[in-house]
Amino acid sequence: MGTSHFLAQNFSKPFEVKFADKDNVEHFAWQTSWGVSWRLIGAMIMAHGDDKGLVLPPKVAPMQVVIVPIYKNDNDKENVITKVNEIANILELKNIRIHIDSREELTPGYKFNDWELKGVPLRIEIGPKDIENQSMVLAKRYNLEKMKMGLDEVEKLSQFWMKYKQRC
Repeated sequence: MGTSHFLAQNFSKPFEVKFADKDNVEHFAWQTSWGVSWRLIGAMIMAHGDDKGLVLPPKVAPMQVVIVPIYKNDNDKENVITKVNEIANILELKNIRIHIDSREELTPGYKFNDWELKGVPLRIEIGPKDIENQSMVLAKRYNLEKMKMGLDEVEKLSQFWMKYKQRC
C-alpha cells in the first residue's frame, strides 16, 4: 500500500551521516524511505465505505458531527438556530469536531445525502417539531440508524459519542 525504498548508504556517505555503535565506533547510517501512496488512501476508502459513500471512523473524520437545522420560515429559523448553537457549543467544549450546515439554498434531504456521501460519522437533525417535542434526531453513518434523544440530554450526547467512537 505504501512505498518503501532501501537507500543503503547512498546518502549517508556523501552527507557524512554517522552513528556510534556500543563500542563507540563510528559507522555510516543505513537508510530507508517510507511513504503513503494513493493506493493506501484508496484502500482506506474501500475499507471505510459503502454504496452511499464514505464511512469515516470518528478519529480520522475532519468533521465528527454535522448539525442540520431544519426550518421553513424566519420565526422557525431563529428558534432552531438558537438551539443548534447551544448544542454546538456544548459539543465543542467536549472537543468534538462539529459543523453546522447553514446552506440555505439546499433542502434538508439534499444535505442529509451530502453528509452521508462525505462519511461524517454522526448527523444531528433539529427542526421546529423537534424543539416542540424537546428532542433531536441522531443519524449514525456506519449503520444508517436514526434515533431520538431529548434536548435536555445533550450532556449525555458526549457519553453516547464515546461509545459510538469505540464501535466504529
